Amino acid sequence: MESNEASLRDQEEIWKYMLNHADSMAIKCAVELRIPDIINSHGGPMSLAQIAAAIPDTSSPDISCLTRIMRLLVHRNIFTAHQS
Repeated sequence: MESNEASLRDQEEIWKYMLNHADSMAIKCAVELRIPDIINSHGGPMSLAQIAAAIPDTSSPDISCLTRIMRLLVHRNIFTAHQS
């Protein structure tokens, strides 16, 4: 029984590190895409399409990837979501 509990604790620790890495990568992506600056300069809530259109890059971002990044960051309370 103790070995099962130890195994579960070990798995929990591994998952914690993996998820922390995903959080760090999502934050890194948001910063590199300048999403905080885009939202701040807009002065209020923006739709995902507005954020994507304002990203200063020569190519438009993959909206499904941007959706996943923003969903994770909203879940972690880094950004907030507003329903329109």
